Amino acid sequence: MKNNRGFTLIELMVVMAIIGLLASVLTPQVGSLIDRGKTAKIVSAVKNLETAELAHYNDTGFFATEWDYFESPGSYYHALSMNQTYAVWQGPYLPKPWNYSDNVVNQDTDIGCINPVSSQCKNFAWNAATFDLDRNGSAETTTGALLGYSGIPSNLAQRVDQILDGPGGTWNTQGKVEWNGAWLFIHLIRD
Repeated sequence: MKNNRGFTLIELMVVMAIIGLLASVLTPQVGSLIDRGKTAKIVSAVKNLETAELAHYNDTGFFATEWDYFESPGSYYHALSMNQTYAVWQGPYLPKPWNYSDNVVNQDTDIGCINPVSSQCKNFAWNAATFDLDRNGSAETTTGALLGYSGIPSNLAQRVDQILDGPGGTWNTQGKVEWNGAWLFIHLIRD
């Protein structure tokens, strides 16, 4: 009769060491793939929002707001995705209201008008927004549309900046992508 006692302690330790080694090699790669996926989602959203804002601007003559739906429900805050009462509006320009799920870290996200001339803004404007779009070291007071993402970590913000702004300049303060540690701001379109 054969004595079947199971695995020895040495065999179990070898298997555990191999599993630990594989986990330590694969974990950073999986994290990098997740970050690349989140970056791709942000860049894709930027392209779609640029198109939506430009179409809205061409139809109406002013920039639209689209606030997080859970924070600000109702058509007043969703000029890109919900029916509006002004006659020249020809949307919707987005298939659904903007909300937390559109932020890759599921935090607040808003689209708004940046313009010191409020007649070019519908409903809400960030009047103090400035960007160094030409990357010369001095911020210009800009007009246009702005996308804000709350809670984006530095490594993700840098990836987005590399894709949308390219090399050169100070990554978090120059170009159309700016990051202040709490919010990632992206200048969508300029008047």
